[in-house]
Amino acid sequence: MKKYIYSTLFIFFAGFLISFFSSYYYFYEKYTSKTVVKKEEPYAKETKETKETKETSELTKTDNVEKLKDKPLYAKEVFLTIDDGPSSNNTLKNLKTLERNGVKATFFVIGKQAEKLPEIIKGLNDSGMSIVNHSYSHDYDSYKSEETCLNDFARCDSVLFKLLNKNPLKFIRFPGGSDNQVSKKEVMAKIRKDVVAKGLYYVDWNVSAGDAEPKKIGSKDIINNIMNQCKNRKFVVVLVHDAEDKKNTAEALDKVIKDLKSQGFIFRTFEDITPTEIKEMLNLKILNRGA
Repeated sequence: MKKYIYSTLFIFFAGFLISFFSSYYYFYEKYTSKTVVKKEEPYAKETKETKETKETSELTKTDNVEKLKDKPLYAKEVFLTIDDGPSSNNTLKNLKTLERNGVKATFFVIGKQAEKLPEIIKGLNDSGMSIVNHSYSHDYDSYKSEETCLNDFARCDSVLFKLLNKNPLKFIRFPGGSDNQVSKKEVMAKIRKDVVAKGLYYVDWNVSAGDAEPKKIGSKDIINNIMNQCKNRKFVVVLVHDAEDKKNTAEALDKVIKDLKSQGFIFRTFEDITPTEIKEMLNLKILNRGA
């Protein structure tokens, strides 16, 4: 009997010791062992100098064109382009007109105006409108050198990126157009060449509302100007403006859209432009004219 009792106690005591040391070893390993963590390199710190260089000396564009699937042209196409905004009075009015008619347009915006009216820019973007760089200052003095001009566009890019959190498109529009009468021809030729070398497209037009002239014209004249120039054309890029003083253009826009739709024109934007449409614009000298 005693032998049985001693055997039982021995087995119990041995089991206790094994359990104790096993538990001790488990908790010791869990809380005292060091986990090896791979040390990651910190992000490079952006200095004031590199930040300014990024914002003012380089035009960085997306490759949105190459990523889009190509397709044939529509029988009739119109790219409605609206310059010089945003403005506090006309841009939202034009947006409502576009939405009411179920069409999209491309807004070539001025950077300093976008800074003043950021909510309008965000509203255009949220509504599916295309937003493209029309320079930061729209100051013709920027044409005094290649560097000054490209820095002005780069500054607008920076503004749009901060507001929309997306890279700008591969397009720009020069104030006054690529063959404007205010810049020196030799300087403008170099600017155009530099823009193309960066893989960008500068956009002109083949139909104008005539609303950029110093003398104001009425809404009926604007409608007639556009519709007369669209006759016998199947592919048009229309230029209108929506600066503060372009009230007559805003009033004319609804009629212009309805007339173009009635003639079978499909409204397109630079946001989803296809390679075939780019090729057509190049052929028509709407893109990279004089490059």
